[in-house]
Amino acid sequence: MLLFCAGTFLQACMDALAKWLGEDYTVWQVMAFRMGFGLLPAFLMLALRGQPLVPAMHRPLGHLWRGLFTAGAGLSFFYSLQFMSLAEATAVFYVAPIIMYLFGFVFLRETGGWVLALSVVFGFAGTLIIYAPWSAPVGLGPAMALIGAVFYALSMVQIRKLAQTESSEAILLYGTIVSMVVALFGAPFGWIAPSLPDLGLFLAMGLCGGFSIFFFASALRYLSVVQAANLEYTAIIWAILIGFLVWQAVPDLRTGTGAALITLAGVVAAIRMERDRAGSAGD
Repeated sequence: MLLFCAGTFLQACMDALAKWLGEDYTVWQVMAFRMGFGLLPAFLMLALRGQPLVPAMHRPLGHLWRGLFTAGAGLSFFYSLQFMSLAEATAVFYVAPIIMYLFGFVFLRETGGWVLALSVVFGFAGTLIIYAPWSAPVGLGPAMALIGAVFYALSMVQIRKLAQTESSEAILLYGTIVSMVVALFGAPFGWIAPSLPDLGLFLAMGLCGGFSIFFFASALRYLSVVQAANLEYTAIIWAILIGFLVWQAVPDLRTGTGAALITLAGVVAAIRMERDRAGSAGD
């Protein structure tokens, strides 16, 4: 659970950097740099563990699909950030845990019981309170965030499947390469040579994204997709905090209420998962 929450924090940092850089660079260019620099954590972990820089691959098609899903999620969400605040876009994007819950059941036959199911519903209710989609027509930004959520849920399910046979480094490395190749198709159009400070921000964004996937892959060896879905909501809390610190976006009462509900859902899910783990250990 700690590994997965660390991943959501790093992903929120990555999203904030993508929003900042997206003001001057195209979505495709931002995505290309994110994936290019995102390869560094994979090579670093392989070197630290004394493993070959080309890790074993047992399911190439699985890595291909993971990379395509990740590319779709990143491009869609980065595009939505051009129209919405970080907290709003993250709130809409995190309909993903509901989709993850459904996909986890349909594709992996994973169920988490009524407590985890209810906590997912509470977390989703919190996102609705924050964004309040009934207050205005759904625009291009929310639509792209929703598309990104579907791709993201598919990516997490695929990571869960790959984690049964592939190393975390292999999942990170090969999926990132596929996503980078996808981004490079559109990156040359509207390309702007980055300044040195922006290059540093691109590097930070890639490292945050790369290590987040590594943490997710490591965590999903022990968590089901249903369990992970509940922990996804913590990213909204990080998005609110980062939005306040970077853009001075002060959360209103609605945002605070939704964030509190999301936090409650995450705490309930964590308690339930810990009890299940203790019960399994006792058995």
